[in-house]
Amino acid sequence: MVRPDDQEKVLEIFCINTCLWGGMFNPIIPFFEDVPSWWERDNYRFEDAKQIINGYLDFFEPDFLVEAEKGLADGFGFDPNRVLQLADILEDPVEGGWDKYGLSVHDLYSELYKEKFQFESRRKHNIVHVETKNSAFDGFVAANFGSFPVQEQFRYFELNYKGVFDPKHITLDAASFLEMHKSGWTSALGIGCEKLQVDYSNRQVPILFILDAQESRDLVDFWNLRAIHQQGLVIPIQWIEYLSPFCKEFILRNYHYVRGNPDDVMVYPTSIFSRSIPDNDIEEIHKNYLHVDKKRANTLQVWYPPIWSKPSEKVFSPKRPTLEAGKKSMDIQIDEDDPVIQFEHLFPEFASEYGSKFRLVNVVRLQDWSSKRQIATIFPCDCKNPIFPKFRIGRSSSLFTTEGMIIFPEYRNLSESWNLIDGTIAFNNWFGYNKVPATLSDGGRPTQQIIQTLGGFVGVSCLAHKGIIKLLNKIANRPVTKTIRYQKFQEEIHCAVDDEILKEQTFETLVKRRAVQLGLELKCGECGSWSWYSIKQIDYSLTCSHCFRSFDFPVTNPLDCKHSKWTYRVVGPFARPDYADGGYAAALVIRFLADVIGGMGQADVTWSSAQELTLPTNDKVEADFMLWYQRRQILGMGYPTETIFGEAKSFGTPAFKQDDVDKMKSLAETFPGSILVFATMKEGTEFSKKEINRIKKLAEWGREYDKARQQTRAPVIMLTGTELFAGYSLRASWEERGGKHKDLIKPASVRIDNLRVLADLTQQLYLGMPSYGSFLSQRFHQQNRAPKTEAIHPMS
Repeated sequence: MVRPDDQEKVLEIFCINTCLWGGMFNPIIPFFEDVPSWWERDNYRFEDAKQIINGYLDFFEPDFLVEAEKGLADGFGFDPNRVLQLADILEDPVEGGWDKYGLSVHDLYSELYKEKFQFESRRKHNIVHVETKNSAFDGFVAANFGSFPVQEQFRYFELNYKGVFDPKHITLDAASFLEMHKSGWTSALGIGCEKLQVDYSNRQVPILFILDAQESRDLVDFWNLRAIHQQGLVIPIQWIEYLSPFCKEFILRNYHYVRGNPDDVMVYPTSIFSRSIPDNDIEEIHKNYLHVDKKRANTLQVWYPPIWSKPSEKVFSPKRPTLEAGKKSMDIQIDEDDPVIQFEHLFPEFASEYGSKFRLVNVVRLQDWSSKRQIATIFPCDCKNPIFPKFRIGRSSSLFTTEGMIIFPEYRNLSESWNLIDGTIAFNNWFGYNKVPATLSDGGRPTQQIIQTLGGFVGVSCLAHKGIIKLLNKIANRPVTKTIRYQKFQEEIHCAVDDEILKEQTFETLVKRRAVQLGLELKCGECGSWSWYSIKQIDYSLTCSHCFRSFDFPVTNPLDCKHSKWTYRVVGPFARPDYADGGYAAALVIRFLADVIGGMGQADVTWSSAQELTLPTNDKVEADFMLWYQRRQILGMGYPTETIFGEAKSFGTPAFKQDDVDKMKSLAETFPGSILVFATMKEGTEFSKKEINRIKKLAEWGREYDKARQQTRAPVIMLTGTELFAGYSLRASWEERGGKHKDLIKPASVRIDNLRVLADLTQQLYLGMPSYGSFLSQRFHQQNRAPKTEAIHPMS
């Protein structure tokens, strides 16, 4: 973190990163108290200074934050134990480096020397060491090619570089700059990334970044842009006339059709002008030096990519690449009663066994492949102050990011030992860290038991039929025996399920997973009453549950229905009345979020059933279910984790009362940015007007934009029987439903796995609200409509 106009500190940062393995990808976060006038063209102000800096932190998720001057990180909530100074990085060979950070290129140079540079090569390598006669270009040289610190104690970096690689010395000017680009040069900055694989994970257009080579703020922008963009060239405005033919050749060479694309999609190389170049000069510069005689090939961009802003799926948003030097996958069978895993650290072979304590990181991604998916694998993303999770034995808390769990291995050939936890414990611990005491409520036990009994969400899918839920509840509400004849039970199941393949599968799941238990109803030979006996209880002599006298099993005619009936009895949570005390609805909505919209690798979840929370206001509230939900990208890292609180109801009318709405609002105020879910098994047409209005009022409150978090305050999702009883695809269910459901889901670009998009769609469907885009447009026109007033004289 540095003031972007502090040329001396910016140059020092470039030099330090030249000495670090992968240092070219260490981002530089610009610091300012107020947004400077040059930040946006036409002096627009979309975010304030703190929002911009927080946006950079959220985008890059730094492991450590290094201050160019002490105190810059104050006020951003960053863990002070992970705030460093520039002097904390490089190792002084005299004083040692145990307390330093990062892996220097010293070990890397030694390895590369052993591998190939100690031998005479037939083909001369094209490694350069670049200097400049004009000190005004020192920053440009360091940002492009790398430069080494000038302090005496760090001179060994430059000496090692020259000794190992014997680089060609270049004095930079326009001609040598052009020649290096044509010849495919390698510099100290690039060599410092050897043995790293960089995955940019998204298709990018080639760019020319035209900047003022003497402006440090432009160099900071270039440094960050290069870290996230693979295909780009930097062009100093000072040399643009000389480099003009090269730039035009670059544009023409990269203007072509996308290979293998049947729709003739074109690649448009883009010229991006830095913020230091005046608006009035851009058009003329582009026309004179960059414009090519080919239609549609002249793409001009006068704004800097807003990497500090929240990404949008409607427009292309920059993405952070992943860097890795090695990876390993392990399948570990764990004991559910003692879920401990052990694994060895990954460590680059070239790194010495001993060195600084924080030289590199391992990224750990957990995936629970069991059907129950009870192990907590997803946690809230918080790069600033990660107080949670903490399940490393004898270690501090880990750092959970969109990339995975970050840990800092200190030595080679050491192993980690982790105590894994389930979602209920994870949420309970998280609430405790946030000073919100929580306990698993009695209302949450049926939900947990249902999911566990059915073997996870695949088993819960057998409940995704309204007829099944009605049948199980009908049996559970019988006053005497909660049983049903086995033939009748099978017939009812088949009638409730439309899909022929699922009929028998649903029946077998409920029976084999022991949602129902097989037994005999026998008529007492003494009092004539009927009693139910499990298979284990059947014997030649039985005791009547009514008169408590013994009677003989009807061995002479065991199939006579006048004396015996084979039946199924609902047991455990399925024997609870009122739809398993609401457990069916909660289990179905958790399954919907985890498997229907989050299935097929689209998202990972950590879930918990109902917990009772004591909020900071001392109010006690209960959430029927809660989840951490992290969407995955097809390539690259995941999206930030969403926290979900939900209220689940069965078929009651009204399903949601004012107390339910007030409770959810209290949770949203305590945990800003949370997603609020109202779920019921009844259909949207069954909501009363009062019910809709009270939830709609909360949804309108939740739509308000939180500037500090750069997102809406609390999106509200409405789920009905259409969603809870969906199969394995919500898109298919809505298309089958037809009407407005089908119209909203029709565009292929609609990402229903994005919970904020799902909130917008369900608010339109069930609350009669306009789309979020229409809401914003209306709000904009209201705020910008000029008030019509008449002059009023004081005496009138």
